[in-house]
Amino acid sequence: MNIYIVKKLKGRVYKSEEVWEALRNQLSEEDRFEGCEASRLVHDDKGAPLITTESTEAPFVSVSDTKNWWICAVSPVPVGVDAEEKSRKASAKIVKTLHKREQEYLSGLQEGSSEWNREFLELWTRKEAYMKLRGEGLALGLKSFSVVDNVLEYCDLPDARFACLDHHALTVSACAASGTDGSPSGEGLKAVRFEYTGRQTETVLEAAARMLSVRAYSEFELNKKLCEKGYGKAEVLEALSTLKERGYLDDGAYAASVARRAIEAGKGPLGVKQELIKRGLPSSAADEAFASGDYDETAAAMQLAEAALRGSEPDEKALARIARRLASRGFSPHTIYSVIDSLRNG
Repeated sequence: MNIYIVKKLKGRVYKSEEVWEALRNQLSEEDRFEGCEASRLVHDDKGAPLITTESTEAPFVSVSDTKNWWICAVSPVPVGVDAEEKSRKASAKIVKTLHKREQEYLSGLQEGSSEWNREFLELWTRKEAYMKLRGEGLALGLKSFSVVDNVLEYCDLPDARFACLDHHALTVSACAASGTDGSPSGEGLKAVRFEYTGRQTETVLEAAARMLSVRAYSEFELNKKLCEKGYGKAEVLEALSTLKERGYLDDGAYAASVARRAIEAGKGPLGVKQELIKRGLPSSAADEAFASGDYDETAAAMQLAEAALRGSEPDEKALARIARRLASRGFSPHTIYSVIDSLRNG
């Protein structure tokens, strides 16, 4: 059984019916499941996702949706799947809603510990997966069944088999009707990363303008940020071109500003150039910034060195520490040697 996993991008909309349509199209193209193209995802009167199809060969599907992930189990047999983000912290109050054997199982662990939270999430996702398989949801009642047996170990149920998936950010449990081919097992459950960027809530130009209203960006930075949000490269380049034409994106002015702030922050010439390069700006802006003012590299380095000494005598250990600090700020070796020699000789 495959578990398809989508990582959600910030600022995007992930409606289950839209994600399923994209996944369904991919599965149909790959001939993974017959009858896939005839199915569509809707929601029942309780808001739960439901696959409808006119084909008797369409796969069974179950969906779980968290804040940062969208998960879908696709199987040739009835299936239920549930996922919780590992960062979720369970409360002791919710434990009281569980079956008494499940409560007893958790009581053997230190409440609130990482192990306790990990076991709660696995227990909870197993129960949710089973309720989805049954199609009854919470109406089935959390206390009406237990996924822990009399010896306090996880167990299958008379009409269902369970399997869990090891994922770095999620606890995922799948459940399928027992006695059917394709029921989940530890060997048969496979995570498949499905790339789907969601639906935009704003155009690329609107997103870029909003970002620039908060702070300045270089063309390189803005391009990278927009692509990370899932916008296409061609539409990003077109938006950047429009912004430059309108004067909202000016690498020259931005480079001068970055260089000036870096100098004010106590960075040396090499440090200023590194700051510009990191932002995708021309390092020549550093030379222009230093040439346009009364900048004295040695005096600036000496000021930082004296501040680091705080009036104490410059022994060799302190001088070595100052030399490392000046190097990290981007001052040239010549300037560092000059400052250290002056401090050493008083």
